Amino acid sequence: MAAIQARLAGQEGMLTVLDIGTGPFALLAIAAARAGARKVYAIEVNSTVVQQARQAVEEAGFAETIEIFKGFSTGVTLPSKVDLIVSEIVGSAASEEGVYATIRDAHQRFALRPTDPASWIPHRIQTVAAPASWALHFGLGPPAYDWGGIKGPPRIFNVDANLQLLAEPALLEDISFADPDLPTAGIVRTPPVTFALTSGRMRANAKTYYDHFCAKGSDEEEAAELAEAVAGSFSGLAMWPRLVLDVAEEFVVESRGSAGEPRESSWQTLLPLVTERPNPVSAGDSVEVNLAVELREEVAKAPRYVLEGSYCAAGLAPDSD
Repeated sequence: MAAIQARLAGQEGMLTVLDIGTGPFALLAIAAARAGARKVYAIEVNSTVVQQARQAVEEAGFAETIEIFKGFSTGVTLPSKVDLIVSEIVGSAASEEGVYATIRDAHQRFALRPTDPASWIPHRIQTVAAPASWALHFGLGPPAYDWGGIKGPPRIFNVDANLQLLAEPALLEDISFADPDLPTAGIVRTPPVTFALTSGRMRANAKTYYDHFCAKGSDEEEAAELAEAVAGSFSGLAMWPRLVLDVAEEFVVESRGSAGEPRESSWQTLLPLVTERPNPVSAGDSVEVNLAVELREEVAKAPRYVLEGSYCAAGLAPDSD
């Protein structure tokens, strides 16, 4: 909300705004109207949500300012182009909710100045990642539990202490909405990222796991032994989104903390599991990862993600997986 207010400050009654994916409460559309937008268009695909959004707009007193359209934004035609496009079409992997096709289409049909970062809130979305240990993966396995039977990667609440990071987070995806060359289909590959597993994080993780297990009723000796084992295990690559709302980065939404620490969030952490059982690891080991995103022509079809990487124990050659 603050980023919208800052963008419209001093230009009350002058700028037009589009809210893509407005949701049942039309929060961003109403925020733009309150901040002084001359006209706000809002788009929502779900019929029930459209009715809820229209009611919210009516109750807020902005029925004359905000006009809501039903459909995917790629299938909606607006009366005019707009000065600012706001949206929250970000998944736990930043690109998973059709953002490439949606924003590329908005470049062509909706934005007056599509390559100006000030035309977009957020103006960048990112996927942040780090190798992680996960106590639930450590504790549950075949034959009693089949991780391979789960459709898609586990999605873990960001406050869940059962997941801890083994290395400093790094950017896996970085998508600029002002980029004139956003792809709409095909394979998007990211540069390789190397993560170094650190003793500091592993020691801190063992302490966090120990406290968590004790709080859940484990005796101290059992909790200490289990905490050390879990802290020294690698389950998969944790991924979560980060939203940069403005060019100066005064307004940034961190779905986890800036160092990857747990925090309350409406997003979840994705954890594609590397193997059926966690791998034992040590400080000084490293993990290199490449991400390939297969984009579909239709915005309603989710992208397909392929992670490729290699693991290198300290002092040894990499082992591809």
